[in-house]
Amino acid sequence: MATERKVGPRGLLQRANNPKVSVMGFIKAFRDILVDGELGYVTAPIVWEVETGTLYLTPAIEKLRNAIMGHIMIMDALKVKDQEEETEAKAEKAEVSPKVKRPAKPFTACIRDGSGAIVETLDGKAMKASFDLPQRASDWVDRRLFESTPDCFGEVVHNRAHNPEKATDYISRDESMSRILKRPMGAVCKGQSKGGGGLSFGVKSKPSKSTFSHG
Repeated sequence: MATERKVGPRGLLQRANNPKVSVMGFIKAFRDILVDGELGYVTAPIVWEVETGTLYLTPAIEKLRNAIMGHIMIMDALKVKDQEEETEAKAEKAEVSPKVKRPAKPFTACIRDGSGAIVETLDGKAMKASFDLPQRASDWVDRRLFESTPDCFGEVVHNRAHNPEKATDYISRDESMSRILKRPMGAVCKGQSKGGGGLSFGVKSKPSKSTFSHG
């Protein structure tokens, strides 16, 4: 299997569903995605079980298929939330007269990579947005981090604070994933399945400390 171009979760699922798929070949070709990429939180344990010989190949591919499908279902649910917020934002904008200058929103959120640089979307735009409420900013960060690589983290700044640098909340990917996986988005987010091909979302993290200073 070649990795000449980036393969997303849906592409991986398509390859995993191939009846002629070689489990070891699949893992070798996409190990960076399955272990270190956005799917690592759920597929890395399966890969390690295979590589240590504690999981047979036939149940392994089934567990990988289910894990990837579970991730896709969560991503689809998060996209629906994005669309809902985008619709609300457009409605709010339409209610304001074009002649009235809208005040800057008090909270700015962005996603940064391991080096501290702001991450860009596939179309080259900075992964950054402004919000009226801190909870909306935090929710947006959670959704963006869920689809990001493990080294990324979120940043929410209270722009109207006396010292914005001291009113900045940093959110780790583990924190975001822990919150998202606890939300009731359907059966995919329910605990761990006991079946051979069950899902296992065992992310653990400390709760986020969203403390904003108004000073």
